[in-house]
Amino acid sequence: MIVKTKLCRKCGEVKPLDEFSRSKTTKDGRYSLCKKCKSAYKKEHKAKNPERYIALNEGCRKRYLARHPERSKAQQIKADKKRRERHAQKPEVIKARQEREAKREDRAIHPEKYKALEREKAKAYRDKNRENFYAQRRDSYANDPDFRAKEFERDKRRRPQQNEAAKRRRAQNPGKYRAKERKFRHQKKGDEIKFELMIAANIVQNKFMERVKDKNEAMHKMR
Repeated sequence: MIVKTKLCRKCGEVKPLDEFSRSKTTKDGRYSLCKKCKSAYKKEHKAKNPERYIALNEGCRKRYLARHPERSKAQQIKADKKRRERHAQKPEVIKARQEREAKREDRAIHPEKYKALEREKAKAYRDKNRENFYAQRRDSYANDPDFRAKEFERDKRRRPQQNEAAKRRRAQNPGKYRAKERKFRHQKKGDEIKFELMIAANIVQNKFMERVKDKNEAMHKMR
């Protein structure tokens, strides 16, 4: 049996036709370079022109997705599953999963502790971003009817507690709240100057009364 051969134009060796890839552009139906030389030439050309091959691969990928959408979807699901399985076997992932499970169990046993921590975090965030926080709340209250309804219900539930707290604060500092009420009344009337004079007179009167009290105490000690 006669084995057909061909000369490789790169390495200059005569090899069987099986050592040459098929091609529709040549007369004998084989490339002029053998498979080994063709592979080396392709690697060298790819290293010199990486952008061209990236664009070619992207175009091939898009054409394949357009022709075989179901097959592409199944392959993607399979690849994602394998990637998740490989990711789940990493030691740092296993450690993080164990920590999450331990935290979940501790949260179930001590819910109040975690609620207190969340309140502290929320308070720290509000204190740090006070202007942005209240600006977002005002925007949501103005544009989101669901948020407005929730806020109304929350205020309705908290109103008795707020009233009790306000009563306690008023009982502890009655003069402060009376001054606020007078300020509000005078501001409403537009009499700012009268209010400032009244505040100054109250300050002078308080200082005078303190001096009288100190003098009476000193006289009482001398007796």
